[in-house]
Amino acid sequence: MKTSIIIWTYNQLGHLLQCVDSIRRYTDFEQVELIIIDGHSVDGTREWLKTQPDLIVICYDQSLSYLKGCNEGIKIASGDNALHRPGL
Repeated sequence: MKTSIIIWTYNQLGHLLQCVDSIRRYTDFEQVELIIIDGHSVDGTREWLKTQPDLIVICYDQSLSYLKGCNEGIKIASGDNALHRPGL
């Protein structure tokens, strides 16, 4: 059984780094897919996300609400379950 973890982020790179690090450290990555939705961050988040080959990343070129971001993540999720983390 696979779980899709969906995280919406906007200009919170430090928190995102901690969150992703924790998931990587304490989760069997073969059992999850990590989907990050960026709502047009300008703090280096987008640049960092582009260097992470194990993440599924969607970056928007305009501001995006938390709910719309989570819905977009759910649309592409392939897991048997979906878990969304409140916005970072």
